[in-house]
Amino acid sequence: MSIVPANLWPELQIGTSNTVLFASVSTGVNIVKSAVFTNIDTATHYVTVYVVPGGGVASANNIIIDAFPIAPRQAYVSPELSNLVLLNSMSLIAICDTSNVINTIGSGFIQ
Repeated sequence: MSIVPANLWPELQIGTSNTVLFASVSTGVNIVKSAVFTNIDTATHYVTVYVVPGGGVASANNIIIDAFPIAPRQAYVSPELSNLVLLNSMSLIAICDTSNVINTIGSGFIQ
């Protein structure tokens, strides 16, 4: 198998309900190398990210970033997601306290 660098999720805005950042396929390995969250608003907002197993749902049991505050006009490069391995239909899901104020983009490798 080859390892291919990729934008795992394009730039998108996180909503107040489950926003799927990335959904892995049932075979292969996916590695997140960089995930950036940028607050484009004038107030602090809070981001929660879940690593959800295949067939599972976002819940307190799979939170990897819990209500992280991002200051106005600031970017956050997530060390929690750096080098995260996603396999067997795992997905990354995010929510924010307010819709359309946090932009995100993620890159990594797909095998």
